[in-house]
Amino acid sequence: MLAVCHTYYSLQTGVRSAADWAKAAVERGYSALALADINGLYGAVEFYKSVLSAGLKPIIGVQLQMAPDISCIILATSDRGYRQLCRLLSARHLYPRFVLEEALERSGYDGLLLLTHSPAVRQRLAGIVSVDRVYLLPGARSVKQRVRTLWDAVPSAGHELAIPDAWLIAEEDWVTFTELKTLREKAGRYDEVCTEHPGLVLPDAADWRRKHPESTAVAAEVCERCNFRFTFNQPKLPHIVLPAGRTAPAYLRQLCTDSLEQTYSGSRKHVAQTRLDKELAVICDSGFADYFLYVNEIIGFAHQRQIPVEVRGSAASSIVSYLLGFTHCCPLEHDLYFERFMNPGRRDCPDIDIDIADNRRDEVVKFCYDRWGEDRVAMVATVLTYRSRSALRDAARIHGYSSTAVSQFLAGGQSRAMPTQLVETAGRLIGLPRHLGVHCGGLIITPGPLTDMTPLTRSRNGLTISHYEKDQAETIGLVKMDLLGNSALSVIDESIVSLKGRGQSLDEPGPCFDYKVNRLFAVGDTLGVYQCESPGMRQLCRALSPRTPKEVSITLSLIRPGPAAAGMKETFIRRRRGVESITYLHPRMASFLSTTYGVMLYQEDVMKVAVNLAGYSLADADHLRRAVKKRDGQVFREERSRFVFQKAASVGVDTAVANEMWHQVTRFASYSYCKAHASVYGRLAWLTARLKAHFPRDFYAAVLNCHKSMYPKRVFVWDAIRHGVPVFPPDVNKSVLKWRPVRHGIRAGLTVISGLRYDCCLKLMEESRRRSFTDLRDLRKRVEFHAGELERLIVVGACRSLGPRESLMKELQETGDRSRQQALLPVDDIQLPSQLQAELSFTAIPFSRHPVPFDSIPSQCMASQMKHYVNHEVEMVGLLDAVKHTTTEGPEAGKKRRMSFVTLEDVTGLFELVLFPDMHERYGHCFNHLGPYRVRGIVSEQWGSCVLEVTKVVDRIEKHGVDLSVGRLFCSAMRSL
Repeated sequence: MLAVCHTYYSLQTGVRSAADWAKAAVERGYSALALADINGLYGAVEFYKSVLSAGLKPIIGVQLQMAPDISCIILATSDRGYRQLCRLLSARHLYPRFVLEEALERSGYDGLLLLTHSPAVRQRLAGIVSVDRVYLLPGARSVKQRVRTLWDAVPSAGHELAIPDAWLIAEEDWVTFTELKTLREKAGRYDEVCTEHPGLVLPDAADWRRKHPESTAVAAEVCERCNFRFTFNQPKLPHIVLPAGRTAPAYLRQLCTDSLEQTYSGSRKHVAQTRLDKELAVICDSGFADYFLYVNEIIGFAHQRQIPVEVRGSAASSIVSYLLGFTHCCPLEHDLYFERFMNPGRRDCPDIDIDIADNRRDEVVKFCYDRWGEDRVAMVATVLTYRSRSALRDAARIHGYSSTAVSQFLAGGQSRAMPTQLVETAGRLIGLPRHLGVHCGGLIITPGPLTDMTPLTRSRNGLTISHYEKDQAETIGLVKMDLLGNSALSVIDESIVSLKGRGQSLDEPGPCFDYKVNRLFAVGDTLGVYQCESPGMRQLCRALSPRTPKEVSITLSLIRPGPAAAGMKETFIRRRRGVESITYLHPRMASFLSTTYGVMLYQEDVMKVAVNLAGYSLADADHLRRAVKKRDGQVFREERSRFVFQKAASVGVDTAVANEMWHQVTRFASYSYCKAHASVYGRLAWLTARLKAHFPRDFYAAVLNCHKSMYPKRVFVWDAIRHGVPVFPPDVNKSVLKWRPVRHGIRAGLTVISGLRYDCCLKLMEESRRRSFTDLRDLRKRVEFHAGELERLIVVGACRSLGPRESLMKELQETGDRSRQQALLPVDDIQLPSQLQAELSFTAIPFSRHPVPFDSIPSQCMASQMKHYVNHEVEMVGLLDAVKHTTTEGPEAGKKRRMSFVTLEDVTGLFELVLFPDMHERYGHCFNHLGPYRVRGIVSEQWGSCVLEVTKVVDRIEKHGVDLSVGRLFCSAMRSL
């Protein structure tokens, strides 16, 4: 027996998952289930796998909705039919003028079956599609058809098919189904689905057959005709260019061998050759030589254009990746296992994710489109689901609450005060797919037209994207290439270019001992250092004092939530600092865990235990790692028995010791980090730290240009000042577009001033380079300004080389030519905001002075003085830089309580606050503005880091810091232009 179902991938219409439908269909006696989500195959692969695993026959289809009363369910009968369905759906989404009959003629329809509840639609289709491919479903009237139509008098064409067309599994689903309908209508979408037919709630198959005895034969016929099957784990690689007469394996070997000859020498060369032979055997036997060459084309283009690239993740474990230039990390030097990346017999495509300097990523993406063609390249979709905030906001729309009311609920933490119906509706929405987004870096490149393999749609920003998210796309063999923007690569590249301009360089690997870099990490002076600038990371750097890139990699691994939760971080710190002795469960562990003080920190360490203490091969050890990490019930139990009673026992390890080893392996494997990934990011962190320590001007200019930090730019401006690097504000005669190092410091670019058009900034730069502006008259003559632009330049101080702000503004008011330059606030007496107020209002950066000086309040403790007040109560004042909310265990078992960490800043530096649950309840909501904030608390210290345990937020002071009242009218008026 066959039924049609609509999953929650009928976006904002369906309410149940594919797994729910499969389970219900089995329980109610069906043998086949057809998918018919509205206008998309977004969950088709997930549906196929769920239904197949339930023991039913999956049929892939879609409900094509052209208008409220015009829809058609289309099922694929074969591979050819699936391609036709993909082309049809792509046309529906990509072309504004979509006519079903015309689209069917273009895409083909001999591999499709068409089902409809509407006689009118059936008759329309009968003129195009052969009669034996069109079926009429029960319930001849759609929502909008309340009266008989002319088509009712026309003799039927095609077959009648009495099967359930189900939207709901249970009657209680009506509530969510109706709420989503209300939400669509409030958004102006009146594409109602047909609800005037039987089978809307999935009936029992036996009951349906009794009511519709004629349905069995036709339903069986449809099932027999629909034989499309997805093919899994057969990668569809794009076309690559090979030299004449060369195969992919032979060409890959040649490229690697040529590179090896130039890279290695002496005894290391023999080791590298052995490793290369082993890797190539696995890669070529698995059929992935083409994949490495395909990646090599993309990275080769980046190298040719001098675009910084680096692979992330386990791909850096491969010497092939290293020799082809995918990574700078040698797997021999870092003791990385190829088996962590690939194993013999692997059938799914290996994953090589590429980090690209984010300011040049678009060049690489464009190369892919140009190289393989726009019909074969698309971005990968992501399915964005309802989370608590989005669910509450849409629940508010459904029930007529204003967005302001919801914002007040959320901002004030008043979830308990929310109306019950709002909370209940939000609870039903959470987890449902809401809409499609674009993957941050995923690109699909196919050997043939994309629309033969996946339907396409248009994202909100106009990009062409697949219907499948990354996991579904990879499952059916679509090769996803992650091209991810990385700001650290941009910072390093921009700094190196700047250094080259002065005849300097940043050579790798650098000195073996670098005092400046070591001290930088030891004191936690890592603002702007890649992956090392968060409060937790700065504290960990102080605790560990990493001295080499490898030790930085360890630090990056320990900061992850897992190691802290498992007690690994604290154990490591204590052993590193000599507070706790290093112990090993078995003496042989010392040979491979000594660098991590006996802690199994990396995933590769878990593999080492299996290899060195239980006699596993590296390939089997990786299988063990995967099983332990997933904690799959049956596989997990089988691996435990194999490890404890077979493998470990066979090499003489006592059962009790083996059991304890297994306990530690399972404990750490769940939280451990990929060493190859840590090695890659450790290198980038070390390079940015070297730049900060030795070339601060170039470093700070690059960081401010490539800003992707959790902290605002003003934090880095004052960090530079505290490091002895003067920071100069924007100036019409001295600034270019971006930040740049100058002889004695760094100079802000014109683009930091809000409200200036890019064309205006460009013209200012070009004219000042040609000849400096001499006065306001000269400036106005040579540059055309729009309303308010010149005032902004004057008020913020960018025209200081032409005269005082007050006299320039007065001159502008007295001589302003309204036809060329609209003057702002044309009054005789203008009270300008202070220089500091203007800078904060229009650049968000206090150039002239720090808003929290030394004398903000009497007896104030400054950030730099905290170490002198450990265990004492002090008052501190600072601007808000960052807030992080988290949860902690409450006094009652299993009950979580919220707490928060806050970063404030005064003129001497950043300092951290911790608000434990009681204080968070009282003051956590206060930290939602710039400040300054005046707080009181006890200074505590651990491993060299001080934090303020807040006991009171005295007030959010303005009279002692930034006075935002004077000049507010002026600034608001200027921002409105």
